[in-house]
Amino acid sequence: MIGAPKPQIPEVSRPESPASEQVFVVLAYGQSPFLADCLRSLLDQTVKSTIIVATSTPSAFIDDAAEEAGVEVRVNPERHGIGGDWNFAISIAGARYVTLAHQDDTYAPDFLARTLEAFSHGEGVLCFTGYQEIDDQGVAKSSRISRVKHLLEFIFLGGSRRVGGLRLRAFLAFGNPLPCPSVTYDLTKLSGFRFTTGMKSNLDWDAWWTLMASGNTSYGSRSGSCAVDTMR
Repeated sequence: MIGAPKPQIPEVSRPESPASEQVFVVLAYGQSPFLADCLRSLLDQTVKSTIIVATSTPSAFIDDAAEEAGVEVRVNPERHGIGGDWNFAISIAGARYVTLAHQDDTYAPDFLARTLEAFSHGEGVLCFTGYQEIDDQGVAKSSRISRVKHLLEFIFLGGSRRVGGLRLRAFLAFGNPLPCPSVTYDLTKLSGFRFTTGMKSNLDWDAWWTLMASGNTSYGSRSGSCAVDTMR
């Protein structure tokens, strides 16, 4: 989860009255065997929200997964790489807060509740959380890469709920330790925000670095408020 071993989540129905201030947009492509688990973890949030599947590679596989979860599929008509897909996802959110969920990841049940709570205590343009790496069977593991990222997080962020300025710069200066699937954006403070479309990787790091000058970023509680990153 972005935080615990991959849960066995029972079948649930799409909430009838989702919170309008936040939307999960699931970035889907190909035929990920973990897409259904990702969708179920979002449906199982303690704070209900709208969920949309966005893709530039439409298929019966994606449609079937979305239909089973009771969520809408939106197709990006243009093919401009990862950056273009992420920008399309943000453009269709239609809410103040948007989380770009990655199809191979699952989310702890209190992820959204804790994220919104963190936003309520700060003026940040985005909020991000910690994560727990898991294997294909959903068992927690610890790779060298994840250990290094967690060490950087401990050194530069500690237990702070809000980070910015030199602390955030130092955190990002050693690579890309910020877990992209855990980031939620406050679009009311990010007018015109777009990901770079000319990059094949690390476009998330490029966005975090660019946004440093936009204001403080709220850093959410790491306890339970996390995504489980499959790190495949």
